Amino acid sequence: MQPRKDNAGFSIIELMISLAVLVIIAGMATANWQGTIERHQARQTKQELRSLFQVARHTAVNRRQLTTFCPLDAANVCSNDWDQPISIFIDPGNLKELTQPEYLVRTFKAMPKGTLTASHSGPQERRYFQFKPDGTAHGTIGNLTWCPDSLMAERGVHVIVNFGGRIRWGKDRNGDGIVEKASGQPISCA
Repeated sequence: MQPRKDNAGFSIIELMISLAVLVIIAGMATANWQGTIERHQARQTKQELRSLFQVARHTAVNRRQLTTFCPLDAANVCSNDWDQPISIFIDPGNLKELTQPEYLVRTFKAMPKGTLTASHSGPQERRYFQFKPDGTAHGTIGNLTWCPDSLMAERGVHVIVNFGGRIRWGKDRNGDGIVEKASGQPISCA
């Protein structure tokens, strides 16, 4: 008869080392997965913003009317809460508010997870963008910045509007991984 061996399982130290390795691997996978998700959200945001600006500009030209887009508050007045759905509407009186339901052209759902902020017009965040019937920007030009939930500026998106009513995307010109504003300053997500 052979002697019986009682070491058929893991020792507590082997178990703790195995769990520690699994935790480290899971942490690395989670960080990589979050980056993948946020890069996808950034691409989706760019598509949404491009479409938003195109529809607004196209509407102004085709309808030969001043066209405004902004997030609307409960009273249908432009607000500066860019994380709300954004509406495009005809604004014949330049009131920055939706005065007639038939003036509403389209409402875009809120951007993917993350935060959308507009440039500042004076001391406050910009509440609206407008296009004239010739397709040019009405009033001051501006920009929008989208930052992911992680607040990593390297994954942010920045759109710049020029006086001609055209948009361009912020680029990383200095190689630090963060896109720059029209001023050349990097965007900030903090």
